[in-house]
Amino acid sequence: MITNCYYLLVNQKRKMDSLERWLEFLIEPESNTVRQLELSDEAIEQTKTELYRLSMNSKEREMLLYKGKSYI
Repeated sequence: MITNCYYLLVNQKRKMDSLERWLEFLIEPESNTVRQLELSDEAIEQTKTELYRLSMNSKEREMLLYKGKSYI
C-alpha cells in the first residue's frame, strides 16, 4: 500500500521509467497503477496475461517449477 502511494506521488511529477514499471508489476500485479500500465505498455499486458494463463494450468505450473529447480 505504501509502495503504491509512493509511486502515485512520483508518477504525478514525471512518467515512470521502464524499471519502475516492472518493479511495480512485480511488487503488486493487481494494483491500480499496473492496471493503468497495461493500457499503455503492451509488454506488461502480455506478461500479465501469460502469468494468469500459466497459473491456471497446473500441469504447466509443475513443469516450470521442475525447470526452475534444474537450474539450481
